[in-house]
Amino acid sequence: MRNHRRVEAFILLSQLTNEVFDAVRALPACERPVMGQGMQAAVTEAVASIVRGCATRNSGTFIPYLEAALGHTEMLGVFLRQCRRMRLLDETPLDFLLQRQETASRVVQRLLQRQVLKVEQARTIGAEDEFEWPTDDDEEEDLRVNEEPPRRGRGRPARGYRTA
Repeated sequence: MRNHRRVEAFILLSQLTNEVFDAVRALPACERPVMGQGMQAAVTEAVASIVRGCATRNSGTFIPYLEAALGHTEMLGVFLRQCRRMRLLDETPLDFLLQRQETASRVVQRLLQRQVLKVEQARTIGAEDEFEWPTDDDEEEDLRVNEEPPRRGRGRPARGYRTA
């Protein structure tokens, strides 16, 4: 498993999510149910695809999630350009959102290309399963030891938590 919080595409898309949700509030009330929900759905699905992909074990299974994230990011661009054609938002925030969307799209595309290259290299040497994500299990266990464990009945620590 890979920590999605360290992936540049996740960081950019999660920032873009907040900005899109703010922009939807600025849409005319009659456009929010269709245009607004479409924009929100596209950006949240892009973020969710990155998170789901990071939960996979190797690069080969990460690729379909990156393709989905790229598609949702491009769909957001379609909605934003439609807002421009219909003059639903002011030009300055719309230009900013389009610029951020294009940047996020390029970052996702670069990540996708790198993963495809890793899979192709693994296939040429015949070691597809050897390209697994480095696990963060040790790091997470260290964090668990240092934080206060959640308690369950009679003050015992919940399962999976060690007491130091």
